Amino acid sequence: MGEANFSGMCWWKDNRYFVTGSHYHIKNNTRFVENRSVVQQILLLNEQLDRESGKENYHPDSALRAMGFYGESAENPGEITGMAMDPKHNRIFFGFDKCLAKDGTVVLFEGQLDKFLARSAEFDLKFVKTDLKPGLDPATNTQYDLTDLAYIPDKGLVMLLSSEGNEGKQFGSNQLWFMKAGFGPAKLVLKDLSPGNRGSGLAIRASSKPEEYEAAIVCDNAMEDSRIPSRILYLRGVRLPMR
Repeated sequence: MGEANFSGMCWWKDNRYFVTGSHYHIKNNTRFVENRSVVQQILLLNEQLDRESGKENYHPDSALRAMGFYGESAENPGEITGMAMDPKHNRIFFGFDKCLAKDGTVVLFEGQLDKFLARSAEFDLKFVKTDLKPGLDPATNTQYDLTDLAYIPDKGLVMLLSSEGNEGKQFGSNQLWFMKAGFGPAKLVLKDLSPGNRGSGLAIRASSKPEEYEAAIVCDNAMEDSRIPSRILYLRGVRLPMR
């Protein structure tokens, strides 16, 4: 089993962050029973990582497997694609791609943050009803995938969706969706963002202008395989559907 492929990061408090990922690989279907998650705490000192970074590991496998989307079989190849925290309301969110719920909506879980941080055996997850059924991107003729999450304090959860085709060598466009207070239904914020690039990371913050936000989307573009350079898309004047 190789090292984990880190696919998401979120801020917790002060200089502390959490990164998450999966060992999932499309050719590992016969070894799904060994599929494991890993969440590590990262401490950032200015622009460098503290030596203690990565030494505290969190293993929410039992809670993830109990939901039936993760590590169960080739038919349910869920992969952690992003996480977000809402400390004020004691919530942690896990977003998944490579799978959809039975009703065709994106797979999003939430659990109690304090139990996660305590590595409690009682930590469990529940399915978040988003009503978000990813559409088909005509550029790639594939469905959009959930690729990252970001929580805005006292506002709600923002989700990044992107599309790809041709075994990850062709990219469509990107979308932003929003769930007020972290509860469904999800509402579309922006679509058709940065065609030809795969958004894989999202950060968002309040703007100096009332009711507006600034968002940064990292487009990794799987450069090693696609030969498409990585890019960062910066958005100003983003407005969220709060009603």
